[in-house]
Amino acid sequence: MEKPTTDIELAGTSITLHENPKDTVRLGGYLSVAQPFGSFARAKGKDTFTQVGTALQPVLSPQGDKVALDPLAKFTDSTFDYLKIRDLATGTEFSVPTVEQPWQDHSPVWSADGSKVLLSVRDPAKGVSDGFVVVDVVARKATRVLTEAVGADTMHFTFTPDGSVARGFYDGKRYGIDIYGPDGQVTRTMHWVGQPRVTNWFSPSGAYFVTVCPNEKDLCVWDTKTGNRRHTVPSEGNDLILGWFNNQNLLIQKISKKSAKVEVVDFFGKSVRVLADLKKLNTAFLSFTPAAR
Repeated sequence: MEKPTTDIELAGTSITLHENPKDTVRLGGYLSVAQPFGSFARAKGKDTFTQVGTALQPVLSPQGDKVALDPLAKFTDSTFDYLKIRDLATGTEFSVPTVEQPWQDHSPVWSADGSKVLLSVRDPAKGVSDGFVVVDVVARKATRVLTEAVGADTMHFTFTPDGSVARGFYDGKRYGIDIYGPDGQVTRTMHWVGQPRVTNWFSPSGAYFVTVCPNEKDLCVWDTKTGNRRHTVPSEGNDLILGWFNNQNLLIQKISKKSAKVEVVDFFGKSVRVLADLKKLNTAFLSFTPAAR
């Protein structure tokens, strides 16, 4: 594991990054929770962050050239929600309408080739999600897909390694995941794997995915192809899964009473590297992405 060589203070927060140029995952963007709620994205190949708006959730593309910006304040100008795409080199941007009120989109996820953005859809008043939206970045068009199953709006959709779509579910007894085809029909179910969190479940190679184990405390690493458990990672129970650092290490936010750290953790639950220090809790929403080369 490479040691950090650079410390970066994030404007508008109490967060310090500890990075190495060889890191496979880096902070791609963040949203400050202090007024004026600045949204920042990382310039490609740089250690600097550029403000790209306010009150927008920023998610950097895998190629590092574009950022998806999802508004936190919904329906301020119309009855439609939207996603904004910004070119970081030129500063040009465009918006694509996604869903109509009362439905909202949230939690953008880029496809591996940077051609599409997947968004979960929810009705916050009812606390349910009935599908997802796929934004074609080239065509500047959004397609809404209704799913066979209606789930809780806390279960986010994400892309699978082969470009399908997946979401967690709870059937009243246990957590698992469903895989969906492009028509929203369930093509595969793994009802034994526990609860996925956020959207970065799958390892960079796609060979594994991570969930909160069925015991609802530890973290489980599963084989994507077979659904077999490969590793049980000990957890204190309040650790937040942020995704993967590489194919052998997870990215975890560990929280104490007044502060937190983003740590790289191995499959034994051991911290092998601190990636960020959060001197105060809840000062920013962080979005980690594979480092663009």
